[in-house]
Amino acid sequence: MNCFGCCRRHGNSIKLVLSAPPCVETDADGDGYTAAGSCSGSADDCNDNNADIYPGAPEVYGDRIDADCDGHDLIFPEEDECFNCHAVTWSNYIHTRVHPPDDSCVACHGERATNVRNGHYGHIVRTTSISNNITAGEIIRCTTCHDIHYEPSYYIPGDNIVWEKVDNDDYDNITCLTCHETLTSDHESGTGHNNRVIDELCSHCHTSDTTTLGQPGNGTLASDEDVNILHRSDCILCHNYAGTEMDAAIVAQAILDGVDGAQISCLTCHNAGFEEIHAVLENHTSLINVGDTSCGN
Repeated sequence: MNCFGCCRRHGNSIKLVLSAPPCVETDADGDGYTAAGSCSGSADDCNDNNADIYPGAPEVYGDRIDADCDGHDLIFPEEDECFNCHAVTWSNYIHTRVHPPDDSCVACHGERATNVRNGHYGHIVRTTSISNNITAGEIIRCTTCHDIHYEPSYYIPGDNIVWEKVDNDDYDNITCLTCHETLTSDHESGTGHNNRVIDELCSHCHTSDTTTLGQPGNGTLASDEDVNILHRSDCILCHNYAGTEMDAAIVAQAILDGVDGAQISCLTCHNAGFEEIHAVLENHTSLINVGDTSCGN
């Protein structure tokens, strides 16, 4: 037996005096984080025998392993009950098989269209969906889609509206339109445009009169409808931008930011080389020449 201390003789007796062990810095798995209780280093590795487990480590959804040492695994609250019967692999399988029918959904909704679980759970419903019996303002939970459960041991009462659409063995054929099949009537696309802001400077030359681009003609640029006409009322022009005049990544990000509530102005997307392309005079009192196009005061 090893001990830390020393022995001292007091008359005919020996007294053992114990002292604290020397400070030990333990990083057994070599991940750069020392074990909880170490005298130095981070002293917060909750599993020093596994190099994939340390504070801030990437979490694997639903594997029941607290990889980032925050005290719990990455799952959604209700799923603790789901996993009592269903394997995590089942949850991953059924949710990742859902896919968007084309790029138009992804352009606005990003992850929400490509990961039905992570992209929906916890988000606020923006527009009422009559076909799914879901009201604007609701927070999406597991039971929003799993709106009924038949097993007597765990019965969830519900209308069985959404789940009836997807409860089949051919999950590979489930798309956004499986649930959002009445897209035209339910999807109020105008709400996604509520955060567009018109730069007053642009309205001097760019208007709803598109006879000659860059000349105001008889049009205006004062309303959402004017903006739509200026963009040819073509959703794909922005939502699947493939041109060369703007940065497609900036356009895509602007759409996502606008849907999430950020104000998007003309110059958010039309920002590449603005100063060079538009020879804007300070007070717009003189004729401005931009390439072969001219506009005046």
